[in-house]
Amino acid sequence: MQFLSIFAIVAGLTAPIQCTLCGPPLQIDNFSRWSSNTNSLNDWTSDDGTMSTISASNNLLLFKPSSSGSYFYESFPCQTASTNGYNAVSFVIKGPSGGSLILEIASSVCCSANAQLSKNVQVIGLSGVTQTVIVPFSSAIGANPNAVRELTWSGFSTLNTVWQLSNISFVCIPSSVIV
Repeated sequence: MQFLSIFAIVAGLTAPIQCTLCGPPLQIDNFSRWSSNTNSLNDWTSDDGTMSTISASNNLLLFKPSSSGSYFYESFPCQTASTNGYNAVSFVIKGPSGGSLILEIASSVCCSANAQLSKNVQVIGLSGVTQTVIVPFSSAIGANPNAVRELTWSGFSTLNTVWQLSNISFVCIPSSVIV
């Protein structure tokens, strides 16, 4: 597996940036349908029992990783994100100060193909407060932004601590903001 380290956190940002060249963010999950393990794109979302605790309320997912193998994922019908004007994944997270995690972007050669092209991006330098993280598709070298199938969060730097996740979306950001 290839790991890339990026620091793509936009301080003080409370909502995804929106380009004037594309539409509003495409919401993947706001956790309003957590009780049925369904996300905003009408597909499966789960931790497969890998967290010591996990729950959602008020559009916020609260979870406590129990081991280095803990993960959480969002599946969805194949998304031609780049063709539709999106160039990044955005999510709001609260993790420990100095913390890190891995976001896996699973894609394929095209939406009609099944073979996965999974690429991992390491998000570092969490602040310990709620913050928006933007991961440009360009930082997941080898992933296909025109055949995105799943997002997985794993590799949490701190175990047995409550993390918070919300507002997962595909977004369009100006190229000047991409790090």
